[in-house]
Amino acid sequence: MNTIYTNMDWEATPNYNPANSTAGEPDPETGIVKCQPGKTARTDELEINFCGNLPEEQAEKIRGYANAAKGTRLLAATASDIAAAPSDITALSSESTSAITFKRIVLDAYDKTAVASDGSTFSVRYAYSKDGKECRNNYLSGMKGVAAGTARTLEDAAYTINLKADITSYFSTASSRKADEHAIFQAYQSAMKEIEQNMANGKADPTSGLKTTVTVNGTEWNFAELLNTVEKLNKSFEYFDTKGNLDYTDYAKMGVSKADVKNWAKENLSEDKQKVVADTLNARVETFIQREREDLEAFRHIWDKPGVVMPEEKAKYYETPVLSATNKEVHERIMKLFEETDYDSPATVSRTVNRFKDMFLPIMIAFGGSQGASGVADNAAKKMYKYIADLFGGNSAHRLNYSV
Repeated sequence: MNTIYTNMDWEATPNYNPANSTAGEPDPETGIVKCQPGKTARTDELEINFCGNLPEEQAEKIRGYANAAKGTRLLAATASDIAAAPSDITALSSESTSAITFKRIVLDAYDKTAVASDGSTFSVRYAYSKDGKECRNNYLSGMKGVAAGTARTLEDAAYTINLKADITSYFSTASSRKADEHAIFQAYQSAMKEIEQNMANGKADPTSGLKTTVTVNGTEWNFAELLNTVEKLNKSFEYFDTKGNLDYTDYAKMGVSKADVKNWAKENLSEDKQKVVADTLNARVETFIQREREDLEAFRHIWDKPGVVMPEEKAKYYETPVLSATNKEVHERIMKLFEETDYDSPATVSRTVNRFKDMFLPIMIAFGGSQGASGVADNAAKKMYKYIADLFGGNSAHRLNYSV
C-alpha cells in the first residue's frame, strides 16, 4: 500500500458508520484515517498542487483518480505538502478502477494566521524547499523558469504553494478563500500557457503583457498586476514576517511600510484597487498584532508570575515585562505619523523623525529611567532614517543624513 501526502488533512466525516464498509474510526490524536484495501474512508477531497503546466481537463481527471482511489490506499496526513508535476503521476488503470500512484515531493511547511480586511481570520500554509529557501519572491520570474524548464522541482513546488498563500493572505477573507484559491490556480495555469507561447514566439520578456485575469474576493485583477502588488507588499513588510514582539519603533516602521505601498499603488494601480490595497494594509498590521498576541499568550506562563507588579510609569506603555507596545493610543499615533508623511520632502521626513524621537524619549524613560534614554532615542531615530532610506531610497530618502 502507498501513502498519499496532501496539503489538506485527511479527516473522517463525523458520525459515519464503521460497519458500513468504511475504514473505521480515525486516530483519536491525529484524526487520520488509515484505510485497508477494499474499504472506503469518507474524507475531505484531495488537493494537488501541479507544479507544471497541465491541461485542466487532464488535471481534473487526475484529481478524480486520486479521490476515487482513497478507498484502496493508506491515507496519511502530515505537516508536509505534495506538489505533483505531470511526470510524477502515473494513472495505473482506467477511470472505473481508478488506481493511482505518486512520486512524492515532500516540502517542509508552516502555517500563519492571516487577518482579512473584514476582520475574519484564517490559517494559510507556506512551504520551504528542502534547502530552506522560502521561495516567496520574484513570482513572475519563477514562472518563467518553470516554462523554460530551468526551475528546480522543489523550488517550483514551493513557489506555487506560496504564491497562492500570499495572494489569499493579503486579499481573501475566511469566506472567500476557498473560491479564491481555485481561481488563483486557474489563473496560474492560464498565465503559464501565455508565458510558454510568448517564449515560443521569441518575445524578449515572456512575462510582460499577460492578459490572464483573476477575481479574488470580488475584485478582478490582471494576474501579473496582482503578483506585482504581492511582490511590493512582501518587500515592504518583510521585516515583520519573522518579527515577534512589536515595540513602538516597529509601529513607526509599519507606518513607513504602509506609506511606501500606498505611494506605489498611486503610481501603478487604479483607484478601486488602491482602496483594496489600503484596506489590505490595515488588515496586514492586524495580522502582525494577532500573531504577537498568540505568541504572548503561548509564553504567558513564563512572564506572568504571581507578585510581579509593573512600575506605574512603565505600565503606561508596557502591560507585560515583555517588550510589547501595549499602549494602543500611542502606537497608533506613532504609526499614523509615519504613514501620513510626505517622503518626497527630506525636510518633512526629518521633522517626522524628530517628532518620533520626542514621543519615544518618555517611553524609554518610563521603561528604564532617564539615564541613557536620550541615547536610545537618538539611536532609534537613526534606525528610522535607515529604514526609510531602504524603502524610499530611489526618491528623496537617499539625501537624508543618517548613520548607524
